[in-house]
Amino acid sequence: MQVQVLEFQYESTSIEEMESQINAYLDHHDVADVQFSRWEDTMVAFFITGE
Repeated sequence: MQVQVLEFQYESTSIEEMESQINAYLDHHDVADVQFSRWEDTMVAFFITGE
């Protein structure tokens, strides 16, 4: 199992940019699960693969 993390700042990152980066990652990797967490103005996406 591997985990890749993408971090986004709410104030400086548009929703469209977040969606584009997430979809680009999903298009190129065999992701088994995605978990999201938010702390203050930061959103973190954890991509879990079965590799």
